[in-house]
Amino acid sequence: MAQISIPELQVVLSGRFAGVHLFAGGQPHGALIGRTLLRLVTMVYNRVTGSVSILLSRPPSLEIP
Repeated sequence: MAQISIPELQVVLSGRFAGVHLFAGGQPHGALIGRTLLRLVTMVYNRVTGSVSILLSRPPSLEIP
């Protein structure tokens, strides 16, 4: 069991998650997000700045199966 917290979105997810050592594998990313989180959010791309905003679109369940 693990817990993931995203304070900016006020989200805490608990459950079973896959884990990989991204930095050890030479990846510049600190985390990869998948369906568990993506089902809760809306992503908005700003083509002028190249940035992506992540907005909470529905409240998370407390436990991920």
